[in-house]
Amino acid sequence: MVSRGKEVKAFLDSKEPNTHASIITILIQETILEAGVELRDMQAVNCCKGPGSFTALRVGQSVCKAICLTQNIPLLASDAFTLLINKHLAIKADFIFSLIKARKDEAYCALFDQKRNMIRGPSSLEIHNQEFNTLIHKYRPFIIADHLFDYQIPVQSQISSYSALDLVHLGLKGYKNKTFENIYTFSPLYIKPPNITKPRNRKE
Repeated sequence: MVSRGKEVKAFLDSKEPNTHASIITILIQETILEAGVELRDMQAVNCCKGPGSFTALRVGQSVCKAICLTQNIPLLASDAFTLLINKHLAIKADFIFSLIKARKDEAYCALFDQKRNMIRGPSSLEIHNQEFNTLIHKYRPFIIADHLFDYQIPVQSQISSYSALDLVHLGLKGYKNKTFENIYTFSPLYIKPPNITKPRNRKE
């Protein structure tokens, strides 16, 4: 996605699962062409720092850092929790719980106050364990999640999703406040180590 101020000049996305890491450079090239600009016209790059797919985050952010280094421009990064809840600014609640599916009944979690400031997390919790239920009883939050979880206790919730389009507002805010990342030390928001499986031995 390429934007100038609040105006989105071009946006391309792929709906194919597990392909973003392999086609990201192609999408960037095609988006820049559609926007009628060149890399040298860029003033900053904003990316989602996670949490999310280990490979997608690693590859995507490596590409963003490479663009920033070669063009001598700053890098901005927004977390997925904030991207998710900022799509629902009309929701008014004392506390908002942002949940992103991790594995099975496990979710990456972050708790926000009514001003959308993160006050707890990020962390990883199982939806059905006592710690999660205790947090729900304590804060009575409105839950915004990217997956339909099977909650054990009654909650107010909203299913949502986010895309590169949602980076525009946070990117402008970050650029104005100069909250730039250190390109050399920046790394994705990995809450848990990757789930690496070994291939089964084939029978001859």
